[in-house]
Amino acid sequence: MPALFGCVGYPSGDMTSLVGSFESIWGECEVYSFQEGVLGAHAFRGKTALHEINQDSHMAVDGEHSLYMNAKAYAEHGDPVLFSINKNGEIEPGVDCKGNIAVLDQKKKCLYLITEWMGTFPLYYAETPGAIAFSSHLKPLAGLTKAEPDPVGVIQFMRYGYILANRTQFTGIKRLMPGQAIIYQIETHQLTVVETSRLWVDHVTGHDIGELVELFWNCLQKATRRCTLNEEKLALMSSAGWDSRVLFAAIRSQISSADFLGYVHGDIHSRELEITRSIFKDSKLPCHLEDLNNSMFDLDELSYGFDRVENIIFPHWHLAGMKLKKMGFGSVAAGLVGEVIGGHFNFNIDVSNKSKMRFFASNFLGKFGFPQDSATKDISFVYDFLRKNEFDRPWYIDIDFWATIPDILEQINMDIKYTLDRIRSRGVNTSDQLIEAYWAGFRSRHAVAQVLSCRANLDMFHIFADRELLLLSTQIRFEDKIYNSFDKLLLKTYAPELLRYPTAAVLVSAGAPIPVQEVSRFARKISESVRLKMSNFLRSEVKTRHLGWDNFEFLRDGDVIQDIIACIKNPMVNQGALQNFLDKIRRFELKVPLYHVSDQLMKIYTAELMLK
Repeated sequence: MPALFGCVGYPSGDMTSLVGSFESIWGECEVYSFQEGVLGAHAFRGKTALHEINQDSHMAVDGEHSLYMNAKAYAEHGDPVLFSINKNGEIEPGVDCKGNIAVLDQKKKCLYLITEWMGTFPLYYAETPGAIAFSSHLKPLAGLTKAEPDPVGVIQFMRYGYILANRTQFTGIKRLMPGQAIIYQIETHQLTVVETSRLWVDHVTGHDIGELVELFWNCLQKATRRCTLNEEKLALMSSAGWDSRVLFAAIRSQISSADFLGYVHGDIHSRELEITRSIFKDSKLPCHLEDLNNSMFDLDELSYGFDRVENIIFPHWHLAGMKLKKMGFGSVAAGLVGEVIGGHFNFNIDVSNKSKMRFFASNFLGKFGFPQDSATKDISFVYDFLRKNEFDRPWYIDIDFWATIPDILEQINMDIKYTLDRIRSRGVNTSDQLIEAYWAGFRSRHAVAQVLSCRANLDMFHIFADRELLLLSTQIRFEDKIYNSFDKLLLKTYAPELLRYPTAAVLVSAGAPIPVQEVSRFARKISESVRLKMSNFLRSEVKTRHLGWDNFEFLRDGDVIQDIIACIKNPMVNQGALQNFLDKIRRFELKVPLYHVSDQLMKIYTAELMLK
């Protein structure tokens, strides 16, 4: 992953050490040294990440492909406007700020740090008396500040794959939240955090659903052009899901087949990959199918990937980045964050399948005037709904270590409340928008780590996170988006032939009525559950075709898992529990598919490498 880093108020030896930690990963970085500190960055393929704006100001960037193109243009002639500073001295990102920006104004003796409204790209900072340090990478910052591990943050990461609020895996280091900006006065050492995001603040009004579909499609087309600026070849991480399909429809209308490739990974004999392959074949567009096996868990490759992106939960995405780079691609796109327009983030997360069906019925029928659950419309309900009444020790955490963590349940609930209070302070006033903003902020952080994994080797486009498109996505009422209702209308209007194919999650065509699709989704879950139970009963894999891409049965022999377990020395983790976990895998005693085994193990291993 390209990099952004800097510090103010540190001894020269520490500044040299910070630069050295990044150059040990990337080789030579772009660095600007000034009296009080240092500002540095790194970009791929000869792109420039550090710019002189004028004789008094410098700017460093880290983000998607187009940000590097626009930063160069901004430094040369002031357009497009990547940020603006108002009369109160507060800074706000522009629509073309597709990532993070650090601005040093030596005339005003001020440092600005900005992140775009979705917070896609990590940016961490640590404030100490008389000094500040910041970085796109957490581990070098922890080394500079000599920070100690935060067990609550580490355990959250190992459990969820993300960390609540602005907490990180180290004490004293915070993550800049989506849409936040920092203003640091170098002479007075005053740090101010401001909120710039307007996501989920209002509902769009004055349009019927047909007009909204047209408005969104036009906005999606503009976002695609903005994100793919000057890129000659484009690869799309593809699946049989809604997000990938909508993005595919938008991209194929703007790029020739010679410059476009669909990249699909997983079980190449599965139903999902067959669907995806058919979509590309019928559209006369090229598609690369990548089968998965143990090789993607090579320890040296995982270590290389971690150093560059600090996340190896998704080794198959690291593999995709390596493969696409060898094919000559410089950037890759994915449909991540499309879940917002798909209506995925609401009260149906983290509840039972039975509750999800009841939730679906209530909200879907509410579109036609049927009564809904009024309790969920109250803001206080969101706080009560998200507040945890218990937080049991994860099975892989050492019992003795667990006993040393003070008030972990209280700390987690404080993180939840901090996040909700922060969102509400931005003007988010309805329960649907509050819960959607909360889940999108964290769940998408975990999901976006997939395409960020590709940044170990090449740049990325993040079209669904385009500010104008994302703003519109958050302003469309949830009842118009629920269970991909809006996605379906988009395709029906602009790419109706894509509705002939089922999506990955259901057993009927994407053009079928939404209630029929949801019933078939439930039937699919039952089918997969029966398959898993039969395999466990027979102590052998049931040899039928997998419905989804995520067939990780190649892990069953346990050799790769054993190698990874041997690398885990974190005192928080119970080695005996991990070994027992492996034994259950080999004996077909686990109640979850092996893809979930990989997901959990790689969260633990990512934390191991972070703290090592």
